[in-house]
This record gives sequence, C-alpha cells and structure tokens, in this order.
Amino acid sequence: ALFGKPMQSPDYGDGYNVHIIESLELSDQDLQRAKKDLGDLHLSELYRVFPWERGVGPTQSCGTGACAVAAAILNLGFTVRSSWIAIDMPGGRLYVKQDQEDGPVILAGPASFVFAGTIEI
Repeated sequence: ALFGKPMQSPDYGDGYNVHIIESLELSDQDLQRAKKDLGDLHLSELYRVFPWERGVGPTQSCGTGACAVAAAILNLGFTVRSSWIAIDMPGGRLYVKQDQEDGPVILAGPASFVFAGTIEI
C-alpha cells in the first residue's frame, strides 16, 4: 500500500490510479478454471494486480484498471491477441481480451453487490 499514497497528493492534477503488476506462471488449474469460468481454454497470461485508486486507496478490484493493464500488455507485444488474459486482483479474477488493436476490449468476470447507501441533499 506504500506505493499509492504519494500519488494521492501530487503536485498537479487530481491524483492517479496506480496498478502494481506481477506476472505469474499459468498452471493446468488456471486453464481448467478458465474453461469453467469462460467456456474457453485459450488463456495466455496470468497477472496479479494490486489496484490503488485516487481518492480511495487500495481497492478490491477495478474493471477499467484490468482492461488498461491488458491493453498495455497486448500493445507491448507480451502475448497474442487471440487469447484471454487473466487478471487476479484482491477481490477476485477477471478476464480480458482484445482481438484487434483498434477493437473493443472485452472484460469478463463476476460482479457482486458491495455497498448501499443514501444521501440527503
């Protein structure tokens, strides 16, 4: 959590979203999980990502962050575009795919209700 705090009070702007990324080895269990989760065995990469969102701090998951991480990995040529990329965040696993460089980024994974509230104005 130490990496994100200095970004909360930058000299300019509103702060930054920061994602620390670690590449992991794919196992047979990861491939079988992808088949169960996605119905697809075409999984090429697995990354552990720790999101720190501006104004919030460490978060359990970030869909836009997962998409940005995968887009960067693909644009740098670290993997093929025809496969899913697994992104493990503290809140769970997400899958991202982008078949064409100028095409849509597809995000897949579970969603759950985590908060309810009211505000008086």
